[in-house]
Amino acid sequence: MKKMIRFMMLFLTALLLLAGCGARPEESVYRQVTMEEAAVMMREESGYIILDVRTAEEYSEKHIPGAVNVPNEIIGSAGIPELPDKAQLILVY
Repeated sequence: MKKMIRFMMLFLTALLLLAGCGARPEESVYRQVTMEEAAVMMREESGYIILDVRTAEEYSEKHIPGAVNVPNEIIGSAGIPELPDKAQLILVY
């Protein structure tokens, strides 16, 4: 019984520590918006970036004016020079 209590205490402590290591909600909020919602955000906000994650070929055919192209296939854990401020509003399509 004591082993079970110790295990549960250790487990709960580890769980609390891990929960504290996560990103704060305000730092990484992802949500899906409609085209209309995005248009409103673009009218009302400033300092945002439009990120086009399609292939370079698709981007060259047609894209939203001012959009930055970083193909989904090359996005990984390394830094992305085209996105220097990850705290800014980033509209991804």
